[in-house]
Amino acid sequence: DQRNWTDASYKTYCTPLGIPFPVVIEAGDRIHQKIDLDITGTEPGSIIRDGVHELVFTIDEDLGFSLPGLGTGTSSSYNRLDRETCDLIRKSGLDHIRWDIDMTAEDLPDKLQAVRQDITRMDTAACLALFFGDDPVDEFERFMQEASVLKDRIKYMILFTKAGKTTPTSLINELSGRIRENLPGIRIGGGTNAYFAELNRERVDQKDLDFIVYSVNPQVHAFDHASLTETLEAQFYTVKSARLFFPGKEIMISPVTLKPRFNPNATGSELPSRPGELPPQVDVRQMSLFGACWTLASIKYLSEAGINWISYYETAGWRGLVQGPDDPPESRIFKTGQGDVFPVYLVFRWLSEIREATLIRTFSSNPLIFDGLAVRHDSAIHVFLANFSLRDQKIDIPGSKSPCHQRILSIKNVREFMKDPEGKNIITRSEVADVRLPPCSINWISFQS
Repeated sequence: DQRNWTDASYKTYCTPLGIPFPVVIEAGDRIHQKIDLDITGTEPGSIIRDGVHELVFTIDEDLGFSLPGLGTGTSSSYNRLDRETCDLIRKSGLDHIRWDIDMTAEDLPDKLQAVRQDITRMDTAACLALFFGDDPVDEFERFMQEASVLKDRIKYMILFTKAGKTTPTSLINELSGRIRENLPGIRIGGGTNAYFAELNRERVDQKDLDFIVYSVNPQVHAFDHASLTETLEAQFYTVKSARLFFPGKEIMISPVTLKPRFNPNATGSELPSRPGELPPQVDVRQMSLFGACWTLASIKYLSEAGINWISYYETAGWRGLVQGPDDPPESRIFKTGQGDVFPVYLVFRWLSEIREATLIRTFSSNPLIFDGLAVRHDSAIHVFLANFSLRDQKIDIPGSKSPCHQRILSIKNVREFMKDPEGKNIITRSEVADVRLPPCSINWISFQS
């Protein structure tokens, strides 16, 4: 079941993973596989009238909770961020920023001081993913000697080891009590820095943890636009499974990235990228309207599943929300310039304005064409829709009252937005009788409930 990697597909292994690999198949060996398939229920599909598919966005029940805490990761492109970039991140209203900390590094004091300075300028909380070596107790004591500059900003702490795929019970037992004694109020997490598959195979001891964590990316097995879009619903199922595996625990997904950050099953060193190519961790769709559409729909499915916190991408650079103070190294392929703001940034900026609103369950009649989320705030309903297609789409929202108000980021204004995200006349709020989504656009529609 490749939903373990958020693929919307299934496959079998030639031999079980419990058998060491690679496996030698000799000439003449015969392999037998059998699949039993049982299909029940009916296909929801689109409403078809006179041979035309009508696109419908159904607003269902109030879920009784608000959006999760949305954060990002620290930049892998910059050691330090300039003031303008920090101001942009601060204005996005993020709940936290994740820093990965090597607990055996000699420059640990300098690293923590840099975290303190950046997080103060971006005015958000710190999520520290701590990677321990062979002596976690001594490493934590050393950390505490240096963490006084930061401890009032730490909100979440994730326990990992540099060697294992999931958080070992021994690490939790050794450190959870010490953390609660030295840093009261901090939420302690464990799980995996890799995929949900690793967490499924090697369950962690949840007893002394506040939350469980795993990462998500849509390109473990397939890479085209349609396959990426198909992964969105599968993210929902990982959260539902995690809640069954770890009852009563909060769930964090950290980070969500468009490309794999590393191969947890690699048997050799990663090959360097060749000149003129993007690194394997970088996807040009990071700076695109499609990337913003995919992110909006990802937030929809994870939020409706009841996730508590999500960390998306990085602050700045070609894996981030904004480009930052320098041009990207391969600007002929990754076509942005210094200071550019990516369309995905607007998703977080918009959602920060309604973060306390009540989430509503919604259904797209054709989620490969469009999808989105809805919230209720006071007497209004706010709907955020993404058009994955390259065509204009007319959307019917049953129960919506005309006129609606719509804001749009599309191919018509995206370049202006990237250069001037504060421009008052770039994204305007207009009154509309019908909801129409321009090609590959993100849209904010509001109406009285």
